[in-house]
Amino acid sequence: MSNFKINTSVYIEQFKKRHHLDMSMAFADCANQQLSLAFARDAGIKLSKLISISWAGGPDFFYEKGNVSKFASDIWINHHHNPINIAWQSTSGRIYDIADTDIDCNDIQFWFEGFDALLYHRQMFPTVKLPFRLKDLSYELQVLRLNMDCSIEMTIKETDLHRADELTNSIDDFIDNYNKASEKKDRSFGVVHNWRSTAVDNKLMYEIDTGFTGARFLKKLLLFLSSLSAFEKVEVK
Repeated sequence: MSNFKINTSVYIEQFKKRHHLDMSMAFADCANQQLSLAFARDAGIKLSKLISISWAGGPDFFYEKGNVSKFASDIWINHHHNPINIAWQSTSGRIYDIADTDIDCNDIQFWFEGFDALLYHRQMFPTVKLPFRLKDLSYELQVLRLNMDCSIEMTIKETDLHRADELTNSIDDFIDNYNKASEKKDRSFGVVHNWRSTAVDNKLMYEIDTGFTGARFLKKLLLFLSSLSAFEKVEVK
């Protein structure tokens, strides 16, 4: 897949001019490679010329170096400006500086802080009501936000209230099987870190830490819930 649309050498020059900090080409290229994959995974949007990252940051720029390092940046979606932080740490314990030239891209891990997938969908597709193109769902779907930690509230049909325990077991099995399938492929699809469910009256509610599964897991889960044909409405919030 394509990377964020940046000219690395120009960006490094702008970064130094604005903030009087050196950044290596190795650091910028590794970050761009990983963050491009993370954006597509977490937002469920393919990168295009309408999506770019302005790494040089604005007037509120900061750079913190430590076990978890970060600096302020911006993502542009269809001409909309979105402040965001770029963060990184290593699995080895090494503290990488942005000026380091000996970057081990297998050791360092980059991610976004303040990521708002639902907002990016609205900016990219202003006329599309939902962030997922899911056809013929058996329930009404409402998506209020898309974050790593999400709440899903399902309104059970009156005719299926007696199936509450069965439905919970089915959803638990679906999540568990998703993790097992991803584990077999070296976690290439990410894994759901943890989840818990509660049932009150005609509501079945899940609190899910989706980890780095991104939009892929949520799409599959919503389709699975549709296959159960037991819900009137599903809200992601």
